[in-house]
Amino acid sequence: MKANVTLLVLALTLVGGSLFGQCKQWKWPADGTQKALAEEKYVLHNDLVKNKQFKQAIPAHQWLLTNTPDLQSAIYINGEKIFTNLADQAETPEQLNVYVDSLMLIYDMRLQYCPTSSVYDRKALYAFKYWYKDDSKLETILDFYDTNYEKRGAKMMDSNIKYHMTAVQLNSLKLKNLTEEQILDYYDKLGGIVNQKKAAKPENTKKYDAIQANLDEILGTLVEFDCAKTKEILGPKFKANPDDVDIANKIFKFMLQGKCTDDPLWLEAGKVVFEQSPDFGIAKNLGLKSKASGDTESAVYYFAKAVELANNAGDKAEMHIQLGHIDREKGAKSSARGHYRDALSADPNAKDAYDFIGILYMTSFEDCAKKVNRVEDRAVFLAAYKMFRLAGNSSRMAEAKAQFPSVGEIFELNMQKGQSITVGCWINETVTLDTRD
Repeated sequence: MKANVTLLVLALTLVGGSLFGQCKQWKWPADGTQKALAEEKYVLHNDLVKNKQFKQAIPAHQWLLTNTPDLQSAIYINGEKIFTNLADQAETPEQLNVYVDSLMLIYDMRLQYCPTSSVYDRKALYAFKYWYKDDSKLETILDFYDTNYEKRGAKMMDSNIKYHMTAVQLNSLKLKNLTEEQILDYYDKLGGIVNQKKAAKPENTKKYDAIQANLDEILGTLVEFDCAKTKEILGPKFKANPDDVDIANKIFKFMLQGKCTDDPLWLEAGKVVFEQSPDFGIAKNLGLKSKASGDTESAVYYFAKAVELANNAGDKAEMHIQLGHIDREKGAKSSARGHYRDALSADPNAKDAYDFIGILYMTSFEDCAKKVNRVEDRAVFLAAYKMFRLAGNSSRMAEAKAQFPSVGEIFELNMQKGQSITVGCWINETVTLDTRD
C-alpha cells in the first residue's frame, strides 16, 4: 500500500513541477522550520539507504520529493537506489511493476527538476532490465530507447546500443508492430552510433566490432536478406547515395552471405566499404572480382592494396602472384616474373611462383629464338626446367626436358653437356647445358 501511495504522490508532484536547473548546489527551503525538517528528512533517508533499509527510507524520501524536488540531485540518486533494490527483491509481478513505475517517475522528476541527459540512458536501461519479459511493456521500452537515441546520440551507453536493438527485435517478433523499413532504419541509426564511437576511440575497435556483430545478428533474425531482397530494398538507396558507407556495408555483407558476389552491385558497394575501412580480405575479393570482370586497372589497384594490408607472408605472396598473373596475361613477362619473385621474397614456401616463372620461360621460345644457334634457342627450356624443379613439379619438368637440345645438336655445334650458357632475351639467366637423351 505504501508503494501505491508513493506513486500517487510522485504523479501529483510531476503535474505541478517546473525546471530548476541541474541541482549541483543544495537548495534548502528559505523558511527555517522547513529547512530544519528537510535536513532531518534528508539525513534520515540517506542513512536508511546506506544501511540498505530501502522500504523504511520511502516516507522520508517521499517527503523530500514532494516538498523539495529541486533540493539536490542526490535525492534522485538515492531514489534510484531505493527502487532498483526493491525491484530486485520483488516477489510478484504486481509488486515489481509498482517499484519500477516508481523508478520511472523518479527519472522523470529528475529530468524535470535536476536534468542531465545521462538519465535517459538509465531510464531506458532499467526499463529494459525489469520489463523486457512483459509484452505489454515492450512498446514503452522502445519509446524510452527512441528518446534516449534522440537525446544522447553517440553519448549513449555502449550496452544500450545492444539493448535498443534487442527492444526492436522483441517488438518485431512479439508484437509484429514494425515494418522491414523501420527495422532497417533502427539498424542504420544504431550502426551509425557504433561507427562514431569507434572513430572516437580507435583503441576499442574490437569492442565496437563485437557490438556491430551483435546488431548484425539481431537484424538477421528479423529480415531475411537474400540477394533479390538486398537489390530490391537497398539497391535504390545505394544508387541515390553511392557514398553512404552504412548502406554499402549492408549490401556488401548480405550479398556476400547470399553468394551473389558476381553482381555488379556487390562490387560497387565493396569499393565504398574498402575506402572507408581498408581490409585485406575485402581488397583481395575486390581484386579477384575486378579481374574476372575484365577491369584490369581496378584489379591491379586492389591486389596492390592487399599486399600492403596482408598480415602474413602467405597472403602477401598470394597477392604478388595475382599481380604476376595480370602482367603475364598482358604479355609483360619480365614484369610478371618480378611479381613472382616478390612472392618468393615474401614467402619462400610459395613454390607455385617458381612454377609460374617456369611457364613464362616455356612460352618464350618463339619470342626469344634467334634462329642462329638451335642449342642456345632451346636454353629457355633449360631455364624452365630449373624453375619447375624448384617448384617440385615433376610433370612439367618432364615436359621441359623433352624440349632440351639433343646430343647430336650440341655435338654439331661443338658444345659440351655440363657447360654453362646464358639464356638471352628478357630471361637473362645462366643455365647448365643438358640434353633430352
